[in-house]
Amino acid sequence: MDQEKFIFLLRCLAVLVVILLFFTFVVPKYKQLNKFIDEKVEEFVSLIFETSSAVRDKSANIGKGYTQSELALAVDSFSKKFMSFNKTIELKRLINTSKSILQLIPLNLNIRQKHAFLFYMDAQYEKAIENYEFILENVPKRRRTFKKLRDNPDYNSVKRALLELAALHYDIDEKELMIDYYKQFLRLAFRYEVYCEYISGGINEKNVRFGIFSNFSGAGFFSYKKSIDELEKYLIEYPEEKEVIVDLGRNNFEVVNLFFDNSPSDYLNYLNNAQKYLKLNLIFASERRKTEINNDLAQIVRLEGEYVEKNQTGESPK
Repeated sequence: MDQEKFIFLLRCLAVLVVILLFFTFVVPKYKQLNKFIDEKVEEFVSLIFETSSAVRDKSANIGKGYTQSELALAVDSFSKKFMSFNKTIELKRLINTSKSILQLIPLNLNIRQKHAFLFYMDAQYEKAIENYEFILENVPKRRRTFKKLRDNPDYNSVKRALLELAALHYDIDEKELMIDYYKQFLRLAFRYEVYCEYISGGINEKNVRFGIFSNFSGAGFFSYKKSIDELEKYLIEYPEEKEVIVDLGRNNFEVVNLFFDNSPSDYLNYLNNAQKYLKLNLIFASERRKTEINNDLAQIVRLEGEYVEKNQTGESPK
């Protein structure tokens, strides 16, 4: 072999070695480097997006920047406002507040249930259902019994979610789902033997409808308003139902007591209706119950006088 051929072969071998080295070491490293660069660019873009979103949300009072103590205060403040608010504009503000809190504690089912309820009262049914279903997905159906869940801190939230889902499906005229959710509510609200008594008595659209709205109050002003409105409609259809009159008397009386300091614009209507339905209760009440009703009627007279005085003078009642 002459010298030129030998040199040519060495050059070919060198090129082959370079090619092998390139594909063995350089290309993988390049891919890793490229992946690393892509990841860092993606992280950077994500950071920019999150930062801009946080600034935007903060300015809209939907901030993510709570400390633990601020979060605890926010939850406490939200819970108190949820029970006392009575205006539609406050309803929309509370939707934003609960959304903000859930960004930090999405698994808090108490806040989640209230968030869903606010959407329901704002007639945003799809969003309400989405949040109610989130609650149920976190508590499997096999555990949704009184025995298994009664000591769970989320018991009341899950129970309330089932009742509100039943009410919501009544509103959107899906009666089968209404009945199904109400049966689930009963299964969770009562011991098994009591639940069986309810079921054995027969479950139909009429008694489910009454059961839902008889239990609906007690979760803030809008829950009382919804319960009273629906029970009044029910009473028109079934005027012989004495239990409806009892519930209407109780609900209106509780409204005038609980919301006296932060009274709704139609507060006097609740006063008048409380008086009307309690007087109707006197017709068929037991003697012991009549004493209680007369005490409630005296309380209504006192509240009415204080309310009129408050509005005339602009001073808070004693």
